[in-house]
Amino acid sequence: MRAGDRAWIILGCGVVAWELRCPEGELLSEAADRWVEHHPWLVRAVAFMLAAHVSNSVNPRYDLIHQLFRLRNHRRAAEP
Repeated sequence: MRAGDRAWIILGCGVVAWELRCPEGELLSEAADRWVEHHPWLVRAVAFMLAAHVSNSVNPRYDLIHQLFRLRNHRRAAEP
């Protein structure tokens, strides 16, 4: 099992653990509902970008998350 596979498993377990043990009214979906209420377009745009990135549904040229990590790697390579 690769590191990315373990990361997805840990992330999923963390979500399930939170949903089972969180305080009343603090489910992740309830928090997202509050965010959508205050910033509807921003939240939906970020959710769309994340889903498109994870599912490889967008050309990497237009994938903002991909471009951010590419920039980070470029900067790291340029460091002495």
